[in-house]
Amino acid sequence: MAFKYSIDSRPPVGQLLLYSLQWFVLAVAVVVTSLFIAVGSPAERVLYAQKVFALMGVATIIQALWGHRMPIVVGPASVLLVGIITTLASQGEAVNTNKIYTAVLIGGVAITLLATGRILEHMQRIFTPRIVIVIMMLIAVTLSPTIKNLIFPAGEEARHSFGLWFAIAGVPLMALASFKLKGVVKSLVIPIALMVGCVIY
Repeated sequence: MAFKYSIDSRPPVGQLLLYSLQWFVLAVAVVVTSLFIAVGSPAERVLYAQKVFALMGVATIIQALWGHRMPIVVGPASVLLVGIITTLASQGEAVNTNKIYTAVLIGGVAITLLATGRILEHMQRIFTPRIVIVIMMLIAVTLSPTIKNLIFPAGEEARHSFGLWFAIAGVPLMALASFKLKGVVKSLVIPIALMVGCVIY
């Protein structure tokens, strides 16, 4: 895969500011999106967001200095949310988050060991583009109830039709903009859509 800039490149100041803004908006969006799935009082959700922001900052610094050094947003992953939502749904009213945290911890340790032993390099052959597409589709299907609740706010009948038309108009416009635009502006489609959507919605 060919990149416009390498890890040690220094983009022009204008592009550097735009890419930094893009990274910041996406980092905030990752945490804000996870708050819609988190349960608890508003104070508990704020505390959760603070912890996630702190963890993202520490992980990003470690990765930038001693890790892959790629400008990747380190935060809650959609793939993990699929497993968490499925587990919570299967438990019914007797929710036990300790089992989920233990499973995530064991999975993290296992991936660390695989990466340390350079086994992941051989496993990459399994994840063909078709497999990745199927995984992305499963993520979208699993998160569809949460997306539905965001489009149709509960208890706010007057906003139901607005949320539906907003989504119907917004998604194709984002796809069209991503297809038509080029360069730096193309990479800013999602951050711009997030900011415009927050203001309008």
